[in-house]
Amino acid sequence: MRKRKSYMDKTFNQCVDKLEWLAKKLNITYEELNVIIFVIGWPVVTVGLIIAYLKK
Repeated sequence: MRKRKSYMDKTFNQCVDKLEWLAKKLNITYEELNVIIFVIGWPVVTVGLIIAYLKK
């Protein structure tokens, strides 16, 4: 019996497909794009939002 894909599986796979597409457009690897987004970009945005909140 074949297991149905859950909504989460479909959403995850769509995100991976989009990241792979963007990586090809930028002429970098999927892994490099992941690092740029999740190791560099996300923390920078989070810290920026925290600073903006604290200044208010």
